[in-house]
Parts: sequence; structure tokens; C-alpha cells
Amino acid sequence: MRDTHRSCTVGCLGLLILGIAMTVAYNVGAVNTDEDSSQSSLLLWAVLALVGLAAIGLAINKKRPHDMQVIQDRRQQMNSLTAQYNLKAGKTKSSKEYSAVKGEYQKARASLLNRWEEDNKVAKPAVTGIWKALTAAGVIATTMMGSYGAGTAIGVKDSFVSLADNRVWSADNIPMPHMDDHSLYVSNPDSILSQEVEDSINATLGQLDDVLGIESAMVIVGHIQNDDPIGMVRGIYEKYKVGRDDRGLVIVVGYLDHSYFIAPGRSLEGDLTDAECERLARRYLIPSMKAELPDSGMLYLARGVLALMTEKDMPHMTGLSSASSDDGNNALPLMLYPFLLALWGGFCAYMGKKVGTTIGMNRLIENPFFIPPVFGDSSGGRSSGGSRRSGGGSSWSGGHHSSGGYGGGSWGGGGAGGRW
Repeated sequence: MRDTHRSCTVGCLGLLILGIAMTVAYNVGAVNTDEDSSQSSLLLWAVLALVGLAAIGLAINKKRPHDMQVIQDRRQQMNSLTAQYNLKAGKTKSSKEYSAVKGEYQKARASLLNRWEEDNKVAKPAVTGIWKALTAAGVIATTMMGSYGAGTAIGVKDSFVSLADNRVWSADNIPMPHMDDHSLYVSNPDSILSQEVEDSINATLGQLDDVLGIESAMVIVGHIQNDDPIGMVRGIYEKYKVGRDDRGLVIVVGYLDHSYFIAPGRSLEGDLTDAECERLARRYLIPSMKAELPDSGMLYLARGVLALMTEKDMPHMTGLSSASSDDGNNALPLMLYPFLLALWGGFCAYMGKKVGTTIGMNRLIENPFFIPPVFGDSSGGRSSGGSRRSGGGSSWSGGHHSSGGYGGGSWGGGGAGGRW
């Protein structure tokens, strides 16, 4: 009884500690939303951790043949004892006789267990305890990675909102990465866009620059000074001179202000009209922003501009799914963690029978008066109850240069903007 109470106490404490650790891992993941590891890579690491633990356990089994022989002998003794008393139970004629046989079996079983406990050399093979530890380590590792992954997936929005709430941006203080590196067109200082999507937009705008000579600046922030995207567009053109030969494009979005403006350069207005800018915004930007999917809105807007200017089919934004899913950063890996844990549990249950972490299904027949006794193999064992078995993302290698700076363009005052 004391051992039972101790086991229950240890189990409850273990569950409590595991729950606390999962909460901590989730919160850490929610804070560290800028980590390079995607959900798929976290799941891969979890799989590799379980494979490694299994390999360690199997290697230990091979290096401790004496332990495995002790476990096999122990199981054979227990199976033989159970088969012997099941034979007696099957011959009983009354519940009183059956109760007597059951009592004898329980005493004999307890005596056998006590004999094992008295001889520590054979009672507790080291491999049994090692497999218990490996089982727990696998559960802990998998749940920690799953909790961390859930935190990174769900905490992204909270992360950038908390940053954006404390900042107001204008043409005077907005960072412009293109001034240092010609391959960078996106200014995302509040980390509203994921890094994968930001890279994809830079690649798309790089194609626009290399193929058509259209320099661009895409800015997305939480708050624009005075909630004036037009004023910010004008300031960016005046300060940074976006666009060679006046073929520039500036897109400014205030995500928390719910405002935007798309402004082609003076010489680009004939090719990218105000009406086309409006259609692009209504087709891609506004629906995505209303659905709180800025990744989709900004990435598909960039792709839409490129398709329109190269006279290709416009991209189709199916079901407003997050554009980051094009790079494999979606919720599917998170859904696989329970399945992974179930597989690990089944494997550990199988190994538990081999290394003695459980005695097995050794018991008397449940109803000797109506169910004929079924006995085991030639070794005398009996098996009762049966067994249980438990879009972006395209790379562009155009003619970008490591140096930065825009080409001296200007804005003619055209474009389209509004609110959502």
C-alpha cells in the first residue's frame, strides 16, 4: 500500500512539473517569434530525439544480456504461476471454491514478487530502470518542442502588436534596408511580417527591379505619424528618391491604423494606373488585412504587381490562407505531435514487456463458470485479454548589388489608398 501511495505521489508531481514546463516552453516560444526554426524543423528535431533515445535503449539491451535473461526468466515464472492457478480456477464448481483459489493465487504471486525483491541482483535489472527513464525523456522532449512550437505559431501577432503599440513612424525615422543593400526592398521594423514572407517579397520585388527596372519600397508598420500614409509616401519619395528614371513604386501600410497608399513614380503612372492600384488593393491587400493576415496581403500584393506589369496571370489567393504557408510554416506539424507521442507510447509499451517494466496481463480467468480457460504456449504461459497496439519561397538570383541606394526618382501624385 505504501508503494502504491508513493507511486501515485510521484506520478502527480511528475504531471504537475510537466504542465509547468509546457507552460514555460509555450511562453518562451511566444516571445521568441523571430527564431529561424520553423514548425517542420521542430517536429523533425522531436522525431530525431525519439529515434536517438530508442537507439540508446536498444544498444543498452544488447550490452546487458544478463539483464535480459533475468527478465525472461521472471516472465516465464509469472506466466507459469498464472497458468497453474487458472487451471485450478477452471475446475471450481462454486464461487466459494473460486474465491479460495483466487486467494491462493494472490499469496503465491506476492511470495514470488517478494523473492525477487529480496535478491536485488535479479529483482531489478538496470535495463528496466533505464527504459523507464528513456520513456519519460521522450515524452518530455516531444511535449516541450510541441509547446514551444505552439507558442511561436500563436504568439506572432501578440509579439508585433506589442512592439507597434509603442512606435510611430514617418519618412524621417523609418529604416530603409535598400539604402544599404539593393536586394532588400521591404521595411518591416515592427516585425509584422514573418521573416519567410519578408524574404519572399524581397525576391518578388527583386524580379520587378531586374526585369522591368522598377525600383520599389514596401513599408509596413503598426502606426504612421498622424495616420497619414500619403504624407509618408511623399516624404519617402522626397528623402530617398525612389525609382530610376522616375519608375519607382512606394507602398505604405499602417497595419494598426488600418490605412494604406500605393504610389507609382512619375513615369510609371502610365503603366500602373490609379485604377489598377485600387484593384490590386481590393483584390489582395484589403481582404487579407480584414482577416488579420498581413503576410498574405503584402506578399500577394507584390506578386500581383509583378504579374500585372509582366502581363501574366494574376495570382489566386485561395481562402485567405496565410501566405507563410507557402514556405511550409503552417499548423500541420503541430497537429502531428499527438500522433508522434502515441507512436512513442506504443513503442515504449512494447519495449516495456521485453525489459520488464510491466509484468504483463497475468491474472486469473475472469469468469471460470462461463468462459472456458485458455492456456498459453508450451512454456505454460497464458495470454488473457489479447494484445493492444496502441508562395513565395522561389529564389531569385538577379543582378542585385551589395551596395545600396535608390536611383533619384520622384512621385507625380498618383496612386490609390484608403482604409479597411
